[in-house]
Amino acid sequence: MKPLDLSENAPWKKRYTVPQAVWATVAAGNPARGLVCHNRTGKLQLYSWETASGALTQLTDRPKGQQVGVIDATGEFIYYLQDQAGNEQGHFVRVPFAGGEPQDITPSLALYSSWQISTSAAGSHLGFVASGREGFKLMVLEQAADGALGEPRCIWTSKALSTGPWLNHDGSVALVMTTERSGRNAYALLALDTRSGAILNEWEEAAASVSCGGLAPATVGPLAAVTCNVSGHHRPFLWNWHTGIRTPIESEEFAGELQCLRFNQAGDALLLREAYRAQHRLYRYDLSDGRVRRLAIPEGSLGFMGGGAFFMPEGEIW
Repeated sequence: MKPLDLSENAPWKKRYTVPQAVWATVAAGNPARGLVCHNRTGKLQLYSWETASGALTQLTDRPKGQQVGVIDATGEFIYYLQDQAGNEQGHFVRVPFAGGEPQDITPSLALYSSWQISTSAAGSHLGFVASGREGFKLMVLEQAADGALGEPRCIWTSKALSTGPWLNHDGSVALVMTTERSGRNAYALLALDTRSGAILNEWEEAAASVSCGGLAPATVGPLAAVTCNVSGHHRPFLWNWHTGIRTPIESEEFAGELQCLRFNQAGDALLLREAYRAQHRLYRYDLSDGRVRRLAIPEGSLGFMGGGAFFMPEGEIW
């Protein structure tokens, strides 16, 4: 057998350093601004993205890279968890779209782990689930018109694995996924009042799991895009967290596992991603007539953050 070439310039090593954007997304309420994760410096870092020109501005320069981040709905700030040497324990920080020093948004809290941070479309609230020795805490912060942040408030706690939240337009409602009901790796979906922490509604299945994929714009009403595997496969639904009504999204073309990506800005269409035979398919669901259309995309897989596809103005899908 030929000896493995372990030299610094071995040809096989090049495949791991090919310049690439591993994921990209745009601000839900300002698609002129986006966020990209790119390895142009040799490590994956976060870059703000001017979608019209394609210009990228490097926002992070962390020694071990930064693969996860979120752009808020208005496109003003980028958020990410700044941990200690990659141990996934730290504080969320934010950086202006144009760049600058990271600002710790929870300096009064102990170190925590968290995968997701959400902002309301109106820019008035932020929320995240902080995990630590005491379990999982749903934290909410209010944001003033000038961007000033209030103190984080814990509105809900659980000892069980929990994630989210997804905030509605004005930040008055937060949806969170939790295994508290099942006691195993199966989620229920709770709708919580962000002022009182009261449970407004919930979707729980005795032998299945429920996942949230995003909330519709305020003009559509209290609707969440949800998947549930009660049928044996993850299938999409629209859930009205006010009335509890569940509307299945159905198509004879569905064959694999479905994921809800995001609504368009008008709220009259929803992107769906299907994993089938190790490839991804995209569908557009129109809320007005319930029609599902498969979209023509190249074979292969889409980016892991944000589902790899999103609506742009004028009906475009990137």
